[in-house]
Amino acid sequence: MDLGIVSGTYVMTEHWEVVLPGMFRKSFDEDDLVLSRTDAELRVGIWGNDQGASTDDRARWFAEEVGGARLDAISERDGELLRLGWFTMEEDERVFEGFVIDDSGHVHVIGTCEDDEVPLAFLRGIRHHQGH
Repeated sequence: MDLGIVSGTYVMTEHWEVVLPGMFRKSFDEDDLVLSRTDAELRVGIWGNDQGASTDDRARWFAEEVGGARLDAISERDGELLRLGWFTMEEDERVFEGFVIDDSGHVHVIGTCEDDEVPLAFLRGIRHHQGH
């Protein structure tokens, strides 16, 4: 179900928000937030850290779970946040997968985009919700 257009700063949860790289149609599929437009579709899942694992341990685990060769991987620290992302080839499609991780949980992003900068800008736009 299409829930309208979102742009600018979008509050995803009490803990997480994202500064969107442009305008997106918002919908939900199961528990995932889906943000789409003609050149991109991003699926966003938000998870807590119920195992109490460190940010670095979870980052290693997420990176190990990736099948296939990672292309154009990024790893960036921003205060308490760790951003990991990479592209993989699935069938004939370039797919982005990324995580923003802190001690309380993580945001998981999977997407396909015509322009690689869209998912990278999205990942870099994820931050702690300013009202939190």
